[in-house]
Amino acid sequence: MISLCDISLSISIYLIILAPERALRPSHSRDLMSMLVSIYGHAELFVEEYVHMLADRMLSGQSNKVDIEHEGRYVDLLKQRFGDGGLQGCDVMLKDYVDSRLMNDLVKKQLAQVHFPLVSTAGVPINTLIISSQYWPEVKFSPIDLPDELKAIQIAYTTAYEALKPHRTLHWSPNYGKK
Repeated sequence: MISLCDISLSISIYLIILAPERALRPSHSRDLMSMLVSIYGHAELFVEEYVHMLADRMLSGQSNKVDIEHEGRYVDLLKQRFGDGGLQGCDVMLKDYVDSRLMNDLVKKQLAQVHFPLVSTAGVPINTLIISSQYWPEVKFSPIDLPDELKAIQIAYTTAYEALKPHRTLHWSPNYGKK
């Protein structure tokens, strides 16, 4: 017995094989978007879930799973479809991600000048993602007690950051990232 899903999949494959230029027509993307929104029940829920998924990918520490250029395009497409309302924070989240990479490089250079590498004795490089908390979805952080070596690296990073960004400080959440 063929299910509705099998028929839909067959039609999509048929369109891609026989007419690739038609497979990604705007009407198809609108239909796909409508289908995704219907799964969540409402556009606001769909947008909220996208924002949370984007934040989870960024906070996971797996930078290979986040392509800023593509995510920026996705956000722009979603804004065209649903308006800016629930997606305003995504631009800030993407900017935070890019700015964090730049800040990591600046702090590493500054600390290298005083011979303090941002690498643990086990050879694990330390990188940070500095987020603007008011624009990111609420993230629950549980307290974690770090080894003294990592606490020293945090203090050195915070000191270097505060020298580069006066009147700002960091609140560490070490339980996020890759392990």
